[in-house]
Amino acid sequence: MTAMVSALLTGVSLALALPSTSRARLERVVARAPDGDASRRGSRVSPAVVAALSAAVGSAVLVGGLLGLVVGAVAGVIVLRVVSRLEPADVRRRRAELEAALPGAVDLVGACLSVGRPPGLSVQAVARAVGGPLGAELEVIASRLALGADPVTVWHESAWVEPLAPLCRTMARSIETGAPMAEGLHRLADDLRRRERANAEQRAASVGVRAAAPLGLCFLPAFLLIGIVPTIVGAFSAMSWG
Repeated sequence: MTAMVSALLTGVSLALALPSTSRARLERVVARAPDGDASRRGSRVSPAVVAALSAAVGSAVLVGGLLGLVVGAVAGVIVLRVVSRLEPADVRRRRAELEAALPGAVDLVGACLSVGRPPGLSVQAVARAVGGPLGAELEVIASRLALGADPVTVWHESAWVEPLAPLCRTMARSIETGAPMAEGLHRLADDLRRRERANAEQRAASVGVRAAAPLGLCFLPAFLLIGIVPTIVGAFSAMSWG
């Protein structure tokens, strides 16, 4: 019975830790909605918490006794930290697409504002032009602006989508202070491109470091079998003959 309970709880932990289906991933993204959707967010239980509790109880049942409680607590903390840092592949890919398309979109919004188009229509035009995930996010913002929502509130609430936060903060600040929107957006686009270049250089520099570990794992067994093992065998052979 103990083994069955432990196996069940471990399976639940692994199921929650591994990448989920696209629907579950989408629900996890929706769970990070802005404060206006607090009722939906509050009704959800974090998968990381469930996985941690399952691992803790499973470890405690498997080990048993006071030591089991200690091992369960440690296992729960470890699983909570590991699972909390996991990010589904489609979420990571979507964020990368948003970050890649954002500088050009910001420049386009600034260009539309420079020729006298209202902010809402400018965002809507750019949303239709860029398409993709960024276009969908901008279309939502443009729709809320077209319905007459307070622009500052719309931009502040839209900043919860992390890649869009710089654009949203710039627009909200320009509305609140009366600063020229187009100039601020062009400066923001330049900053985003510099940041993207710096990130690309950092990723390129880290390739060699990340490639060293697999190469080490490949060469280490060969080194042990060819260099270390014959030396040890030879030493023991010499001792036995002596």
